[in-house]
Amino acid sequence: MDLEKRFDARLVDLEKRFDARLVDLEKRFDARIVDLEKRFDSRLTDLEKRFEKRFGQIESQLRLHHWMLSLLLAGVISLVLKAFFI
Repeated sequence: MDLEKRFDARLVDLEKRFDARLVDLEKRFDARIVDLEKRFDSRLTDLEKRFEKRFGQIESQLRLHHWMLSLLLAGVISLVLKAFFI
């Protein structure tokens, strides 16, 4: 009977230590997840800024090309109209 009580007491002690370690691991895991989320958000924000900058440059170049093509097309159309109709 004494052996059984000691065994039960030892088992309860091990369960408490296990629970304490489990809580500690959960806290460290949660802290690590939060840290990783912050790093991911930071990298994603930097990537978004780079894309916005690059797409802004591309958009301005496309706008310039659009105007250049429009002027060229207007010139060609005016020459064709002049050659055939005027």
